[in-house]
Amino acid sequence: MIMNALKNIYLILFLALSITLVSCDDEDDPITKSRTEMLTAGVWTGDKVIEDGEDVTDIWRESSNPWDMQKYSIEFLEDGTYIQRYEGQPDQSGTWEFIRDEEFIEFNGVEKVEVGTLENDELQLIYDREGVEQEHFFVR
Repeated sequence: MIMNALKNIYLILFLALSITLVSCDDEDDPITKSRTEMLTAGVWTGDKVIEDGEDVTDIWRESSNPWDMQKYSIEFLEDGTYIQRYEGQPDQSGTWEFIRDEEFIEFNGVEKVEVGTLENDELQLIYDREGVEQEHFFVR
């Protein structure tokens, strides 16, 4: 009787250990991408513009000199170049690089733009336009 109980305990421990080992695999661990990998993973499409805390996306779209953020896109390439497009047509291109602990992007060796948010599906670039803070949001 004691032998049967010991056999059952060992069997239960063996099964519990087997289930634990089988259920743990590397796919459960989240993969952490670098900021460069997130930035260069595809095309970013404009979503909205916030100017000094106010959403001005529609105002810009409906102004006398209209500019629609949602028709704007930017692609950062791994080789340190970028391409901006408006309505699908190339608008501007040049070089980019992370600076200041990857908290800013420097465009063409001149313009420095703060990176507010950088996630797999959201990018926020913060510009200082003559004392006016503009936040450009992009999605993927």
